[in-house]
Amino acid sequence: MEVWRKIPGFEQYEASSEGRVRSVDRVIECKNGVRKQLKGKILRPCYHSKSHPYPYVQLGAGTGRMFAVHRLVAWTFLGECPRDHQVRHLDGNPKNSSARNLAYGTCRENQADRLRHGTMIVGEQHPMSKLTEEDVKNIRARVERGEPHGTLAAEYGVTVSHISHIKRRKSWKHLRGAA
Repeated sequence: MEVWRKIPGFEQYEASSEGRVRSVDRVIECKNGVRKQLKGKILRPCYHSKSHPYPYVQLGAGTGRMFAVHRLVAWTFLGECPRDHQVRHLDGNPKNSSARNLAYGTCRENQADRLRHGTMIVGEQHPMSKLTEEDVKNIRARVERGEPHGTLAAEYGVTVSHISHIKRRKSWKHLRGAA
């Protein structure tokens, strides 16, 4: 059953346990002194971009502020976010802002969730990657055979420190069994 609660600090809005946000029925006074009855409504979320898939809603009329729905729901149902913590989506779906799917956690816990859910972009799927998984396997094998880091860096168009990070598995960690 969906439960609605007032959003702390925004008494004219409520968040639901199912991850929705609505305005409440209220009376406002217009500039000309006329009082106007406003009917509450469920706010339709918007999205910043495909690469940022979290739903946002605007609280406040006209020049209001945009808030991520998952943060409003967490704040309402879990309480204030502890210092140095983030809101985690336990199922890995950024569009699922139901209270039972949210928890506070550290950045490290959030990253571990992303890795576990397969939502973290790693390796050659990353748009800035210059290397393929095959390249990294070859680099590791060639480093093991004693080839100089500088030679490999020049050949693959990366820095010497990147070759070192590949060798020590500080980068491309997801290729555990490679070379």
